[in-house]
Amino acid sequence: MISVKTLVQELWRDRSLMRIYLNQRLAKEILSGEVFDVGCGGNTAYLNFMSRTADMHMHIFDPKVGEAVDFETGIFPQQRHSFDSVLVLNVLEHVFNYGHLLEEIYKVLRLEGKLIGFTPFLVRYHPDPHDFFRYTDEALLKILEAQGFRDIQIEPIGAGPFMAGLNIFVLSIPRLVRIPLAVCALYLDALFIRFRPKAPEIYPMGYCFFAKK
Repeated sequence: MISVKTLVQELWRDRSLMRIYLNQRLAKEILSGEVFDVGCGGNTAYLNFMSRTADMHMHIFDPKVGEAVDFETGIFPQQRHSFDSVLVLNVLEHVFNYGHLLEEIYKVLRLEGKLIGFTPFLVRYHPDPHDFFRYTDEALLKILEAQGFRDIQIEPIGAGPFMAGLNIFVLSIPRLVRIPLAVCALYLDALFIRFRPKAPEIYPMGYCFFAKK
């Protein structure tokens, strides 16, 4: 369960509930070596929550920051087996030909390299420039297996139905209103989970996924 202090601080900074839970989960990850961030859109604030070793070197790859590659059909110019980790956060839902994108990611990962990803589930329509899909954990597992990934782990993020519902519109509410609403939703979900322990699995805001080549 996320702390009330963290919830209040992050909401005041205009982070969505989904982003707050995602950053909390990413804080458990350690990045090292050559890291390839696909589709970050120039916003890498989540890196502030992730641990990094001294040898970590970040490569950003996104059409918004100068790369002229179409994720739907393009071939990555990077050499094969170049990266120790690839990040693909909040990207797959915007790519119709997701299989091609994952195939390109697989090519540039080194053997034993790690894929770290996230895709939203209970979230508003958010085109960038398109918004095609909402994936379940079952779908993500089959998709990653089909591309050859192994040691796949898929984790729902969120708390329950109250926080998931509020997440859809929370940033449209003034700060002084959104914060008490979110604190109430947090405690309502905690109570709900006592009677429905699987609520976080049934009402996820999204899914983190991890896999190896």
